[in-house]
Amino acid sequence: MRNSILSLVFLLCCGVPVQALSLKDVNYTSADSAQVVQWLEEARDQYVKADRMLFFARKFLGLPYVANTLDRNKNEEKLVVNLRELDCTTFVENVAALSLTAGRGSTSFYDFCEALERLRYTNGMLSGYASRNHYFSEWIQSNQDMGLLKDVFDESTVGKGSALTPLSVQVNYMSRHADRYPFLKAHPEAVKTIVGKEQAISGRKVWFLPKGKIKGNTRDIQLVQEGDVVAFVTKRAGLDIAHVGILCRERGEWHFMHASSLRKKVVLEPLSLVEYLQKQTMQTGIRVVRVH
Repeated sequence: MRNSILSLVFLLCCGVPVQALSLKDVNYTSADSAQVVQWLEEARDQYVKADRMLFFARKFLGLPYVANTLDRNKNEEKLVVNLRELDCTTFVENVAALSLTAGRGSTSFYDFCEALERLRYTNGMLSGYASRNHYFSEWIQSNQDMGLLKDVFDESTVGKGSALTPLSVQVNYMSRHADRYPFLKAHPEAVKTIVGKEQAISGRKVWFLPKGKIKGNTRDIQLVQEGDVVAFVTKRAGLDIAHVGILCRERGEWHFMHASSLRKKVVLEPLSLVEYLQKQTMQTGIRVVRVH
């Protein structure tokens, strides 16, 4: 009861529309729910505080990379909980949902599902396929508006000596390539809603750190902390973010954990952040956000 009351207070304080989530509308296995509770109890028993994101991220190391786990049902959008197969976004979402739940002192699977719904859907509410934060810039904005995270690189951090660069978000990839998305192919009427969301995102001014300005940059990199989410900006037409992960320090350098399509699993990237970006010709730099 106490955890349920805390959850309600948290939602109201964040200005999130309160709509009761039913586990009947969640796609999960008993193994998933048991794993969530086990990890949350471990975090509680080990008094994990500031490093919650790292604690939970490490739990996923070695698990297989599998794309499109949220899109297996072409006719109905459900909250999918899948801790066994991950892509880069679901990896970050699951870690963030676990961290938020643990931060509220809860070990409840239901509370985890509520946190996951808030993160994954615009304004924290599942109302069909189009309500999902399909573009990561939308994911950032929606969750920042609800007070769930902070954009580390914003106007308040730009100043003398900063290499942070303004970027106007421009997205239309989904609507222009609707045939590549099973749900949109089966439900072409939903494309209009996607176009509306793309137009709402496009034109927003955000700040990013160009990849050529990371090495030796103490002014901007000092803003970053372990456990922050790193989003890799792309120059591919119609897209905003190409990949995401969770930052960490290894041997004095910035690395990140991510669900890697190249390595076919969740890994601590052996290349440093700078080395990784040097090999990515379509990626232009990084955005960094911090889950509260």
